[in-house]
Amino acid sequence: MAYEIEEGGVDDIDRIVDQVRERHAEQDEPFCLENATVRDLYDALPEGVIRPYVCRVDGSYSGGFVTVEFGGRAIRWVGAAKPSVDLPVNDLLDWAYVTDAMERGVTTYDLAGANNQRIAQFKAKFAPELVPYYALENGNRTMTALSKLYGTLRS
Repeated sequence: MAYEIEEGGVDDIDRIVDQVRERHAEQDEPFCLENATVRDLYDALPEGVIRPYVCRVDGSYSGGFVTVEFGGRAIRWVGAAKPSVDLPVNDLLDWAYVTDAMERGVTTYDLAGANNQRIAQFKAKFAPELVPYYALENGNRTMTALSKLYGTLRS
């Protein structure tokens, strides 16, 4: 099984986002990000801020993700859905991205998804340095109640 990993372009964004949407649907999870939003950001932001990376196995798309890169930091924003091939596609993508990003001066890479147990287990194998984060919510009574209801429904 031959594979190739490369930084893609705007044309790869749809396939990446569609794959994530399909994976969420398989798990009966909502997914609200529109392909056009990611494409618009790719086009509107300075070159290199939005970076799609793709893995092709035997010439066919097998997986990918989109990162946001700025100020020496990178976040794997969307993608890295479970691939349909028997190959550690996401590990290979992460390694290729990290080695490329280091050459560009990136010093921090956030795989995102800290509050999801499955994702946290995946991230743990990289022996990361834990960095706390905080969330602050403020709103009127109605918005606070709706936010709490939404959080309850999501869990």
